[in-house]
Amino acid sequence: MGGHSGSAPEDREIRIQAPQLAGRAFPRAAVAVGAGVFAVLVGVVLIVVGLIGSMPTPDRPGSETPTLGHPVTPAVAATAAPADLATATATDSPHAVADDMPPHGRRSAPVEPSPDAVAAGATILRLQRLDLTRYLGSVVKRGDPGAGMVALTFDDGPWRNTRTILRDLTATGSHATFFMIGNRLKGEPELGRAVLAQGSEIGNHTYTHVRMKKMSKSVFDAEVVRTQDVMFSLIGWRPRLVRPMSGSQDVGGVRMAAQAGLVVADWSDHSEDTMGDATVASILRNATFARSGAIILMHEKKKETVEALPAIIAALHKRGLKLVTVSELLDASK
Repeated sequence: MGGHSGSAPEDREIRIQAPQLAGRAFPRAAVAVGAGVFAVLVGVVLIVVGLIGSMPTPDRPGSETPTLGHPVTPAVAATAAPADLATATATDSPHAVADDMPPHGRRSAPVEPSPDAVAAGATILRLQRLDLTRYLGSVVKRGDPGAGMVALTFDDGPWRNTRTILRDLTATGSHATFFMIGNRLKGEPELGRAVLAQGSEIGNHTYTHVRMKKMSKSVFDAEVVRTQDVMFSLIGWRPRLVRPMSGSQDVGGVRMAAQAGLVVADWSDHSEDTMGDATVASILRNATFARSGAIILMHEKKKETVEALPAIIAALHKRGLKLVTVSELLDASK
């Protein structure tokens, strides 16, 4: 027991000193941790301040609000203003912007119309000046016999032969009237534009090539009015003349045409190029039998007609007859 009691004071002293040492170490650790946390907080604050400073403001260039999808480019911005719409081109693209494009866009240079577009516009103005109002409500078959003119007409186009016919007309300073089917023109509007550019006229031949007999108002709208709208949207021209399939019409059809501002154009002379036994010689004979004031029916899809055309034009010119559009023939008829 004596040995045990002799060591007790030392153990007690050790036990007393250990808590004291621990108490002195704790404040040092706490201070170190606090300093570390503070440093982290200061770093976060500096990062946030830096990000805020780099954000664009309304007073700073480059502050445009970004949008979803394709970015708004200078080309798009330039064409958005009404003042620039007149000079915008069909080739403008928001994805094709020059590297040297000014920040706020650049107005496109005015697009010069093609020579064909200018010529087509001149034809439209020329035909619009003609007065056909006295023929509304009637079916015209010919013009004034004393006019010294005839009108060649070509039905059922546009067709692959259209350009060949236009070439022959142009070579002789002649014009004609092409009665075109609406759904065919919709597939080849460039041929309609070529006809106008040459100086010739386009007439309404209904949308799906139908007769105008016992036609209801709804069918008239679908066949005739629709063709008017399609032609205007595609080539910028609203015909003044309508010719139904086979020239077949009745009083009701003629009345609805007049209400739509259209004159029904029939013919006085048929080339008979749709006959099964038609030949170049027979078409030439029938077409050139016409007299002054005649409206001559032909079909541009018939290759025999196309082959006979140069000789037809030459024969009519030889007789002193001028080849004009139907509207010009009617306007000149008194």
